[in-house]
Amino acid sequence: MEEVFPEDTRAASQPIAFVSARAPRTLLIHGTSDRRVLPEHSERLAAALEAEGVPVTLKFYDGAGHARVVAALAPPLQFIADTMADSIAFIEQEPAVRR
Repeated sequence: MEEVFPEDTRAASQPIAFVSARAPRTLLIHGTSDRRVLPEHSERLAAALEAEGVPVTLKFYDGAGHARVVAALAPPLQFIADTMADSIAFIEQEPAVRR
């Protein structure tokens, strides 16, 4: 399988390279069976964001892989993981913005 990002530019393509204190409150979702992006990557990203003072919610879904966590957003597939319910709960925690 061909690499998506060449080795010399791969580091700059990773979300952790863009962590800053200006990041919004963040929800990270990850399947424990993900072999494309290892769960440790989300743990490191969460730690880097928290080190900058960014509130982070990190959710792991047992037995789910990379695509299954996203597929669980579709209404007929929500039985796969609680991705949708957790996303809605995260959004509903946001205080209302006054205009």
